[in-house]
Amino acid sequence: MLHNIRYRKSNLNQKQRNTIIAGDYRGILVEAKTLLKPTDGHAFELDFTRSRAKSKLALYAFITPTFYWYLECDPFTEYQVTYAFGNCPQEVAIRKLLSKFFVQEQLQEIKLQPDFDTYYRNVQQVQDRKHFYSLQG
Repeated sequence: MLHNIRYRKSNLNQKQRNTIIAGDYRGILVEAKTLLKPTDGHAFELDFTRSRAKSKLALYAFITPTFYWYLECDPFTEYQVTYAFGNCPQEVAIRKLLSKFFVQEQLQEIKLQPDFDTYYRNVQQVQDRKHFYSLQG
């Protein structure tokens, strides 16, 4: 996952910051999967850095029927993480994980449009089925 960290070559502080954000993203992703396994059944997951679905901004996406976790690189080469909940039975536990995110100003809760359920259904309709899998194994 995230085999190469993006940063402006002249900005080593940005490289370090983006490395920390990517590491926190990955750590929370692993723990969130464990928490969601008994309740969410299926997930969409795509590492855009290794996919043919190239994107200038998107880096990684993980979406279940109740949790959205997305990493992107903005036009200034700063990593940003957005997340959302949709009637998530594990919300309290995941929020506890999020409180440990090292660079809090790069972490933002969003509302998916038009609503979480519709957004997830739209992802199922437009994304390649090979990126969907069962969390149960």
